[in-house]
Amino acid sequence: MQLSSFYRLNTGLAALLVAGAALGATALAEAPKPSKNPQPVVRLPLEALGFPGFSKNFIDAGASMLTVHFADDDHLLLTYSLRGLVERTAEDVPDDEPRAVAALLIETRTGKVVARARWHLHDHGQYLWNLGGGRFLLRVRNSLRAIAPLENLASGNAFREMPMLRLNGKLDQILVSAEGDLLTVETSPFPKKAEPRPPGAVTFSHNETAPPPPSEQINFIRVVGKGTEESPLVAVNAGVTRARGPGQIPVNGRGYLFAAQANRAGNWNVQFDGFGGGDPVKLAPVNSSCPPRFQFVGLGQFVAFTCRGAEDRFMLSSFDFVPRETWEEPFSGPIAFPYFVSAPRSGRFAFSRELTDTALLPGAAASPFAANGGTDVPATRTQEIRVYQAESGDLLLKVVGSPSLKAGQDFDLSSDGMSALVLRNGAIEVYHLPELKKEDRDDLAEVKAHDPAVVTADRLEVRRVMKHAAAAEEPPVDTASANGAVAPSSGVAAPAGSAPAEANTIVNGDAPVMPHRSAPSLLTPGETPDSATSPK
Repeated sequence: MQLSSFYRLNTGLAALLVAGAALGATALAEAPKPSKNPQPVVRLPLEALGFPGFSKNFIDAGASMLTVHFADDDHLLLTYSLRGLVERTAEDVPDDEPRAVAALLIETRTGKVVARARWHLHDHGQYLWNLGGGRFLLRVRNSLRAIAPLENLASGNAFREMPMLRLNGKLDQILVSAEGDLLTVETSPFPKKAEPRPPGAVTFSHNETAPPPPSEQINFIRVVGKGTEESPLVAVNAGVTRARGPGQIPVNGRGYLFAAQANRAGNWNVQFDGFGGGDPVKLAPVNSSCPPRFQFVGLGQFVAFTCRGAEDRFMLSSFDFVPRETWEEPFSGPIAFPYFVSAPRSGRFAFSRELTDTALLPGAAASPFAANGGTDVPATRTQEIRVYQAESGDLLLKVVGSPSLKAGQDFDLSSDGMSALVLRNGAIEVYHLPELKKEDRDDLAEVKAHDPAVVTADRLEVRRVMKHAAAAEEPPVDTASANGAVAPSSGVAAPAGSAPAEANTIVNGDAPVMPHRSAPSLLTPGETPDSATSPK
């Protein structure tokens, strides 16, 4: 299930103090090594599924050109951009970058396409989010629609679109909780066009002031329903606040994590603030020389990226709500364009990072996407995918996929956590993962006993969200390196009457304006907060 969002990545903040004695009693596990040459149980060549290939320029720009997800344990949902001329429609406007996207529902074992659709999109930003349970969120410009291909397969209209939300503003990012029950939708006003100056007008720059930054609106949206006519997918507005710019908060349907630096030694106090109100819950402290980056992988489990003395010495650490830190794993080299998915039912998660080595890595084939005349992708643009058991740190799978897609969505875990799929060497490969051990089931039971409380109120308590986020003072993040956060390349409002009326409309309204917050990030070596830029 996609973790809407964290790192970028489009994925966060997280975890606080626990009693010193309790932490001292926690032994950090050393993760065992997976097979050096894992073999897929299914391999589906993309060319046989009609994939035409895509250009290096689109990959470099971080465009969302291909997605692959488990729809259930036996079906995949593959989508990709088509080549060729794109028809103009009445919904198109002059600034659009229209394209056609194919959607295929595929039987995993046989590769048989059981349903297909063709979507007309208006830009090259992210257009699909996995809500779990075979449900997906489709963006067509500023219209958000739900699809549930398996639930509607028998009706003969598998890709029936159900209107959910309409955005009155520029979409900056959408983040989906690990359980798929909460959307964090960030929008800002459309930029105003500059007024033309009269001929001969003289401008004195020192007398002019820069316009204020646009107000970012953070909308928390609950998602309910299976996606059938009897149980339609419904978006319920549960809370709203404002900030001075986009950012990412480690959040699930029950609350969010925040951290504050405790001292110059690199200790960070971490807490969980529940959406039901009440006092925040203290969690295990984090030690990091840079602002830590947090990602929920379950209701009561999360991981953190930290630095140890240098910005290019990274550590991946796992935490729970018992509370304790359970394991650590160091990384040599940058964590470039990380992307997360998780399977909370089995306590597993997967994440990827782009490998920037100049040599071809083992398991990566040259030019895997030169299908049907597509432009070759350099073999050095590869991607490492790892699958972990969250509580024990067992490394269940480690493969190199290619090419590396900055927008993510090129690997996934099944909902039960027993299978993984990877886009690799011009094909979709499916791997079986080990069964849960008794120790894993015991760990899951213990973690579940400490899950945060269920929130029953219609409206979430979100007034403290931005206050805590602003206190972390994180450096900016690359907007193509977190889950679900690639912004559309064209921020154009839909013409009136161009799409069916959604059940809800998000309008930049009267939410309180909070202090500026920057998006969380771990910068690559040599980058500074001032020099880091986001791909267009």
